[in-house]
Amino acid sequence: MQTLNAQQLGGVPASRYVAAAPNGYVGVGTANPLSGRLHVVGGGTTAVYADGGSATGVQGISTSGVGVRGASNSFEGVRGETAGTASGGVVGYNVSGAGYGVYGASEGEAVRGQSTAGTGVMGTSTSGAGVRGNSISSVGVWGTSSSFEGVRGESAGASSGGVVGYNTSGTGPGVYGSGAGTGAGVSGVSVTGSGVFGQSSATATTAAAGVYGKGLGSGGIGVIGEANVTNAVGVFGVSSSADGFGVYARALNSQGARALYVDGTATQTASFGGIIKAAVEVVGNGPSGAYINKCYNGVSGASSPNTNCGISITSVASGWIRVTLPFDVTNRLYSVAAEFNSAGSFASGGYKIGANYRRFSSTQVDVFTFISDGTNNTISATFTLMVF
Repeated sequence: MQTLNAQQLGGVPASRYVAAAPNGYVGVGTANPLSGRLHVVGGGTTAVYADGGSATGVQGISTSGVGVRGASNSFEGVRGETAGTASGGVVGYNVSGAGYGVYGASEGEAVRGQSTAGTGVMGTSTSGAGVRGNSISSVGVWGTSSSFEGVRGESAGASSGGVVGYNTSGTGPGVYGSGAGTGAGVSGVSVTGSGVFGQSSATATTAAAGVYGKGLGSGGIGVIGEANVTNAVGVFGVSSSADGFGVYARALNSQGARALYVDGTATQTASFGGIIKAAVEVVGNGPSGAYINKCYNGVSGASSPNTNCGISITSVASGWIRVTLPFDVTNRLYSVAAEFNSAGSFASGGYKIGANYRRFSSTQVDVFTFISDGTNNTISATFTLMVF
């Protein structure tokens, strides 16, 4: 727009009017509009300010390009602010059913959110992904916090995860965690469910598992389970398969490696085999009669001294001791042996103490000790009974 003097503009200086270029573009604050149908230059202040009251302040629509675009060399290209507790400074909606509400692309961070007390970035979807990040060679979604979760996911679905990781390469991990120093790489906490749950469909292999742990340091441990409350279990294994294993241990070399090491008492349910169920040493010729000298209960874990391990004895006759055990031993195996009688003599055959047994009831075993001289006479002596 050209003018000879201010009077032709109603007394308003020409600089306060818009400029129209030959290309049809209109400029405000610039005489050479090139960057759009409306090119506004703020000159150090806000270039465009829109106040929509209760309606939209700025709205951009495009059928195939960008609806609203902002660019800055050193600050936010587009910035949104809100004082509402349930509204977003910048919100994106996509009604196609397959697109993105907010999409960011960058050689650095595509989308970044920052908050001093609330959520930096929040994504909500009724059927798709609330927040999705894609990267060719770096991190798809990155979260950082100095005192809280870097990335947090929540789900109210009974069969869905708060955070789920998928790896489609066929060899990489779905979820990977790394902790500096003594911190945990992956930590799971649950009030009533599983803190960490792993599942694998791999068959006939020891190279893959639902949960796999590997210790890389000398003396390190692949998997640790710890429980410090009453009746709790550090590591629990279960199998319902007839030929499966609840817990399987293997030593992979022939240099004396141990498949299983137990640093403490080992016990087992009385009705199953594999671990000794009871062991008792009885002194049958004590000054005050027979007594239990040593014992072990393989079901409860009780052992001498200072306990009879739940086992009791009755002297039926000389050389005849009835041992009562605290569980059913009907289908168990027995081993009995008499102690060498150093106080005997070769002439009388007193060195040769023998022992045998019979099951008297479902919980009682009779043990007989005798001199191996061909007679049927029993004699009080020391013996050991073991139940398997």
